[in-house]
Amino acid sequence: MIDINLKKEAQHRRRMRLVNKVLMVLPDKVQSFGRDFRKIWREAYMEYQVKEGIVQVKKDKLSRTISSKSSIQATLGAVLIRNGERYNFGVVCERKVTTEFVEYLVDQLQAESSDFGDFKYHLSGTGVGVEAVSDTALGTPIGTAREVGTQAEGATAEIYRSVATIAYVATLAVTEHAIFNEAYVDAQDNGILLDRSVFAAINVVNGDSIEMTYELTVQDEA
Repeated sequence: MIDINLKKEAQHRRRMRLVNKVLMVLPDKVQSFGRDFRKIWREAYMEYQVKEGIVQVKKDKLSRTISSKSSIQATLGAVLIRNGERYNFGVVCERKVTTEFVEYLVDQLQAESSDFGDFKYHLSGTGVGVEAVSDTALGTPIGTAREVGTQAEGATAEIYRSVATIAYVATLAVTEHAIFNEAYVDAQDNGILLDRSVFAAINVVNGDSIEMTYELTVQDEA
């Protein structure tokens, strides 16, 4: 019986140490325990686990889980087409929506312009620089022609999808993609850059093409 009691006491001490550690992570939440203990505890414990490296959670995912905020997410899928055969690379990138687009979106809520619904112009490139929200063009575009993509809803009404097939006439390592709301005129930064995606090289030769599927998910607030 003594051994059992000691074991229980040790377990209790470990639990209390864990509780104290968790409470130290979010001291501001302690004041809210009277309102919703279970919810606050789950949030605090999750942040503790992430902070201590017990679990790995992407920052944006953690933010959505804890605060239930609305969000904008993007994915880019790619299918290499060679000699009539299709090689599906799946989702090759999940970033990055630009500041330029977000600011443009806010402007459109104030005064809509005619090109707001024209985010369908696709372009690929060979640049390898990391995406940044400050991007306004591709790093190293391939040519100047922007392919016109389709415009439709994705699997749900919260997803915007545009699909375009880009043809190639040389041997290249394609590593980036962008989508704009204007066709090329006289500079690669014509129009608003919605998203620039960088991914592992997809090697193409003359006659190949890549079907790019871009999806933008606008998630409502939970």
